[in-house]
Amino acid sequence: MSAQTQSVRKVETSEHDLTDDEVEWTQAYFVEQLSHGLETYEVILDNNGLTTVTHPYKQQVEDLMYRIPAFKNPPPFVIHYSWFSEEMKQKYNQFKKFSYKHEFEQALLDAVGHLFANKNSEYYYGSVKQLLWASISINPII
Repeated sequence: MSAQTQSVRKVETSEHDLTDDEVEWTQAYFVEQLSHGLETYEVILDNNGLTTVTHPYKQQVEDLMYRIPAFKNPPPFVIHYSWFSEEMKQKYNQFKKFSYKHEFEQALLDAVGHLFANKNSEYYYGSVKQLLWASISINPII
């Protein structure tokens, strides 16, 4: 029994020793990283000494949650590529290049869907999820 425990500990240690370059970004990991990046992204505005912090993606969720099911052509949920970190841009481009189109689209839908589900999961799964793909838009570098 102790040999098994040592083996598990050794595996855990070796996983923690990996650098980000050595970790393979699976579809699930890409979704997790993208949704975390969208959820935690903030813009800090300084207006004559008055500092304001905004969370543009959370604000879009607020603005669109109840509007998406109400419109035939839902308003867009815009993801700004230029706001990505350099690492996320690299991983985004690699994932887009080396995955099938439907896998990439599903990853974007899942990442954005996490934001909506965190706001109101019952409403998201009941009314928004099936309509969300039509509203996701990636803005190129601005």
